[in-house]
Amino acid sequence: MTLVRYLDNPGSYFVFLKHIDETERSIQKRGSEIPETITQLQEDYYLNREVIVSHWDSCISALKWEHRQALRTFVVSYEGHINSLPTNGDLKDNYDPFASYDVNSNDDNPEPRYLTRDKSNTNSSKTLNSLLKKSSTMNNQAISKRTDHIPLSETFTVQLGRQLRTMFNFRLIRLDPSEFITTTRFRLQENHLLNDDWLAERMNNALNVYSNNLNGLMILVDKRINSFRGIKKILADACEQSTELHFPEFGSQLESIQETVNRLGSRHGISTVKSKCDCYEPVHGDVLITKHSNLISSTGDGINVVFQVVFDEDYESNNNIRIPSSLHNAISAVLRTCFDYDITTLSLPLLLVSSVSENMDKSWRAKRVETVLKAVKGALMELITWRGPNLRSIQFLAPSWITDEELNVFRQIISNSFLQPNPLIVV
Repeated sequence: MTLVRYLDNPGSYFVFLKHIDETERSIQKRGSEIPETITQLQEDYYLNREVIVSHWDSCISALKWEHRQALRTFVVSYEGHINSLPTNGDLKDNYDPFASYDVNSNDDNPEPRYLTRDKSNTNSSKTLNSLLKKSSTMNNQAISKRTDHIPLSETFTVQLGRQLRTMFNFRLIRLDPSEFITTTRFRLQENHLLNDDWLAERMNNALNVYSNNLNGLMILVDKRINSFRGIKKILADACEQSTELHFPEFGSQLESIQETVNRLGSRHGISTVKSKCDCYEPVHGDVLITKHSNLISSTGDGINVVFQVVFDEDYESNNNIRIPSSLHNAISAVLRTCFDYDITTLSLPLLLVSSVSENMDKSWRAKRVETVLKAVKGALMELITWRGPNLRSIQFLAPSWITDEELNVFRQIISNSFLQPNPLIVV
C-alpha cells in the first residue's frame, strides 16, 4: 500500500528511493559493527539460557530428592508398623478373649483376639492401614475406569512340561511397545488438587518395586547407548517426567552400562565394535538392563525392569525369516533374568523387529510370530526344569495397525504352539 501511494505521487516516489539509498549506505558503513553486535547477542542469549536451564535443573533435582526422601520415610514407617504386629512367638502371651481387635477378622472363628500393642504406634498404624487400603481400592477403581481405553487383547492359559506341567498365562495385546510406555500426566480435580485415583496408582506402583512380583518390558534399540530416538526417546522422556524413587537416574544407568561395555570391549575387542568417539558399542543381540521404580504402562501396571535388546537392521536383512541365533540368546537371557529376580510378568514385542518394511508381508509376519514363540517355548522349557515356575505371565505386544483378521491368525498360532488345558466335565 505504501509503494502504491508513492507511485501515485512522483515526488514521494523519489523521496522513497532516496530513503532506500541512505539505508543501504548506513548498512554498508556499519557493516563491520553489525556482525560483532549479532555475535555478542548470540553469546548473551546462550549464557542467559544456560543460567536459566541450570537454575531449573537444580530446582527439579531438589524436588526429586524430596520425593525420594518422602517415600523412604513412608517405607521405613510402614516397616516399623509391620514389625510392631504380634508374631507367632508371642500369640499366646497377647491373647485376650475380650479384645475387640481380631487378627483373624476374615475367619469364621472369632478367636484368636489380641489387644496388646504399642499405643504410640496405634495412630500411625491406623493411618498407614487406611492409606494402603484406600490406595489399593482407588488403584482398582482407576484401572476399571480405563477399561474403555485398554486395547484389544486375548488371554491364554497354557501348560509346559510333559510329566510335571507348569501353568503360564499368555496375553496377546494389540499395542505397540512405544504406546505401552506412558508419560506422567498430572490429573487435577475441580478444586485444583491432585486426583486421588492418580495418586493411588502412583503409590501402588512405587511400592511394587519392593515386592516379589515385578514387571518387565523388552524393547528393541540401536547399538548407540547414549542416542535417544524412537522408543528409547519415549522411555527417556517418561523417566525425565517421573521421579526415580529408588534406583539411579536413567542417564546415570546408561553411563554405567557404557563403562561396562568399554571395560568388556577392551578385554574382548572382537565381540564389540569401537565407535568414532573411542567408546565401545554393543553388538546385535546384546541385552542392556535398566531398573525403574516410577514408570507406568498404558495397561495400568508399573514397569520395573526394561530389557533393551540391541537390534541391527543390517544384520537382520540377511535373515528375513529365521530368527538369528543372537536373538535366540537374547530371549533366553531375558527370560533367565526374569526367573532369577522375581519378574513375574514380562511384555515383549511379538514380531521382534524395530520396524516393519514393505517386504514383511502377512506370510512373513505369521512365520516370524511362529519362530518367536518357538524360541520363547524352548527357553521356558529349559528354565522351568532347573529354576522353577517364577515367571507366570507373558504379554505379547502385536503392532497396533494390524487388522482383526491378522490378529486372529496370531491367536491361532499361539493356540497351536502351546498346550492348553481342557476343562474336565463330569456327566
